[in-house]
Amino acid sequence: MASEISCSYPGLYTDNLNLTVERFGKVPYIIGNIALLSGLTLLFKLDFLEIQWVGALAIAIILSCFVYILKDHLSKVSDIERSPKANKIDFTKIELLD
Repeated sequence: MASEISCSYPGLYTDNLNLTVERFGKVPYIIGNIALLSGLTLLFKLDFLEIQWVGALAIAIILSCFVYILKDHLSKVSDIERSPKANKIDFTKIELLD
């Protein structure tokens, strides 16, 4: 399960927060993701919410996550040497534009 890569943006946050289909069921999971993503989209339409505030909030969240990782999980992160050998990159799928 840890070697699987999520291809959707909702999957990026839901898997890490243990908000999975197995835990909530398929219908509540989909409804919850649609509601959350719709709510975030509607926030950009509100007049009082400036894009600079959203950007500042995003930067603050990223920095707080970074500080949390450094503070509580530095030894685990520093033990990572490289990607697992099972992860292979198929460079033939990359086409260079002339």
